Amino acid sequence: MQLLMFSIFAAGAVISALLTVTNKRPVRAAMSLIATMSFLAGIYVLLHAHLIAALQLIVYAGAIMVLFLFVIMLLNIEEKEGRLAGSALLLQLLGIVVVALVFVSVVSFAKIEGSLLAVGNE
Repeated sequence: MQLLMFSIFAAGAVISALLTVTNKRPVRAAMSLIATMSFLAGIYVLLHAHLIAALQLIVYAGAIMVLFLFVIMLLNIEEKEGRLAGSALLLQLLGIVVVALVFVSVVSFAKIEGSLLAVGNE
C-alpha cells in the first residue's frame, strides 16, 4: 500500500512539474507548481516527516505561491480563451474529485499505519 501511494505521489509530482515548465499560461503554471508542492508534501507524509509536510504546504504552496500569483496578476498578463474553455467547469470538477480521492486515500493510509502516538511506542 505504501509503495502504491508513493508511486501515485511521485507520478503526480513529476507530471505537475512538467506541466509547470511546459505550460504557456503563467497562472496555470503557478497552479501546477502548487500541485507539485502538494504531491511533495504527500511524499513527506509517507516518510513520517509530518512537520516538513506541513511546512511545505504552509510556506511554499501557501505563502510563496500567493506572492507568485500576485506578481502574475500585477503584470496583467491576459489569458486567451483556448479550445478547452467550454469544458472548464467539467475539468474543475474532475480535479476536485481527483484531489478528494487522494485525500481520502491518504487519510485511510494514516489510519492503517497508526497515529503519531503509536510511532513513539514502537
